[in-house]
Amino acid sequence: MRAADAAASRERTVPRLSWRAAGLVLAAAALVTPGAAFAWKAATPRDTVPRATIPVSLGDVAKVTGAPIGCLVRRQSGAQALDCRRAGVLAGSYGTILTKTQVLVVRFESRKVARIVFQARHGKLRVHTCGG
Repeated sequence: MRAADAAASRERTVPRLSWRAAGLVLAAAALVTPGAAFAWKAATPRDTVPRATIPVSLGDVAKVTGAPIGCLVRRQSGAQALDCRRAGVLAGSYGTILTKTQVLVVRFESRKVARIVFQARHGKLRVHTCGG
């Protein structure tokens, strides 16, 4: 067996993460992260500044202090939605769109084009992954 054939054989035996598996991992992280952040925040001592829920309305923008993340309240298929994404260059990044009935995880292909890579409805076990 030639050295090149042996190297090619070793490369083929390395398992690769499929797009569907990567989407599921990303979606699970997107769903778990807010709960973990809330639990972490609840476990830390309160700041001296009292915290309150800040209601937002259609067209409002919320920015996360100290992180390049922002959310916009907009319409998605006729329903109000919270559209969150990172600030800066969007191509290659991910965002979430949360409505009262579903959650979407999107991957930005450009500044204005995003493809849905994960979709789930609240209260349902069935999820839909796209791509791969």
